[in-house]
Amino acid sequence: MYGSQQYPTFDQGWIGWFALEAFKIKYDNKKYIEIAGNGKQVRDILNIKDMVNLYFKAIKNFNKISGKAYNIGGGYKNSLSIIELLIFLEEQLKIKIKIKKNKIRESDQKIFIADIKKIKKDINWYPIIDYKKGLKSYLKWISKLRIDSLK
Repeated sequence: MYGSQQYPTFDQGWIGWFALEAFKIKYDNKKYIEIAGNGKQVRDILNIKDMVNLYFKAIKNFNKISGKAYNIGGGYKNSLSIIELLIFLEEQLKIKIKIKKNKIRESDQKIFIADIKKIKKDINWYPIIDYKKGLKSYLKWISKLRIDSLK
């Protein structure tokens, strides 16, 4: 999950962390971004606004979903690899990102994409915010956060 109000720290979401590192390349003379493995690990990402929408929809449909378990995420349409994210950041911030590849973490899954068909079928919920649009909005928020912190 990602979105505005998620402060980018190492242990609070990979999207925010890599976005912050890209801003450091753009503004702070950082030389490269470190990644674990080859960067082809794939995850789906979910914008916080879609998650909030799900909460409200779940409350309205409580009787339909009570006691059931669901996979929640961005689904296939909102999946990307670390490398794809870094390319997106390069394009948006107009920078070139050099990558330092470290040993892959043994606990990393190569691919994780939530199968959201069940929640869509039960209450017609699915993410509506395309990851590119959501990431652009998040980058604007982080940019303002950086500017405010420099005052």
